[in-house]
Amino acid sequence: MNPTRTSARGANRGAHPRRRPATWLCAAVLASAGGARAQDESDEAFLRRTFARWDPNGDGRVTTEEYPGDADRFRSLDRDGDGVIDFDEFSKSGVARTLISAKRRDDAAPRRREDVDQLALRRIEAARRFDSNRDGRVTEREWNGTPQAFAELDLDRDGRIDQRDLQLARRRAPVDELPRLPDVKRRPDDVDQLLKRLDRNRDELLDERELARAGELGEGFAWADRDGDGQLDRDELNRLVSAVRQIVDARNRGDERPTAFRVPFSTWDDNGDGRLEAAEWKERKYLFPRIDQDRDAAVTKEEVERYRRAVEGKTFFERFDLDDDGRVTPTEFGGPPGAFRRLDTNRDGAITRGDG
Repeated sequence: MNPTRTSARGANRGAHPRRRPATWLCAAVLASAGGARAQDESDEAFLRRTFARWDPNGDGRVTTEEYPGDADRFRSLDRDGDGVIDFDEFSKSGVARTLISAKRRDDAAPRRREDVDQLALRRIEAARRFDSNRDGRVTEREWNGTPQAFAELDLDRDGRIDQRDLQLARRRAPVDELPRLPDVKRRPDDVDQLLKRLDRNRDELLDERELARAGELGEGFAWADRDGDGQLDRDELNRLVSAVRQIVDARNRGDERPTAFRVPFSTWDDNGDGRLEAAEWKERKYLFPRIDQDRDAAVTKEEVERYRRAVEGKTFFERFDLDDDGRVTPTEFGGPPGAFRRLDTNRDGAITRGDG
């Protein structure tokens, strides 16, 4: 062995005692979902690995040149305004709390796959677009799919897909199936016009069959029927029409993503524990199970932020880059490992704008 080369390696280790550990930690935090990270890793250890990725020279201080995010985010992390971010500032920040919450969800058992009955319900709801004569039923003559697909959705075997099949599918589907707004191409009429055109018995109410005559808008019946009484009153119709118009108007402006509901977290959090349970959720209760991604019967601020990003984010990074550092890790992505690997084309353990 060459003594000169050995001495040089030793000198390098002495000059940068923390460089090698920082490099190793950087690689670990960017590991693929197959997982170099143990699931019982402490939150502090996880945050230190993340901080090490920003601190390539291992001096415990992240400067503006080292920080991969934008200037505004840097200033929000630099609490004492001294021009650098230390680990204490990072670990007490909202970014750190968001990352820890995402890590815990990633460590938890995977969520249940979508139930086949949920799929059947969605397919029956979508099948109503084939109802060319708007009589509330789809016959085999109107059907545009395969005979086998028609038979699978004709649950009562009466030769048509109609309200009865929809009711059967709803009874079979799990209770957490969420009603959705319909994908309407043009602004719907106002409530007075809808009632005048569709309310045949003039009771100021529309049942599902009556609303189905409105075309695509009829697919929003379950979403609008807040009290579950099988008919929509003026208030429920107004809510449906307003929500659909908002989406259509946003699409016409070139902004297809609607604005997320602003959850008044501090107002609703009666006991101040930083979690909103179902009993504390005051309105738009259909949103609660959608936002409660880890299915623990409580919503945190981090889950509300994930929901907001999912609704309003126009790009992949706006939706998933929780710490705004330009890199989406498996923890931030939160989706299937296979999907992450497909997006991470250069196989460096993170999705960046260079992957394409």
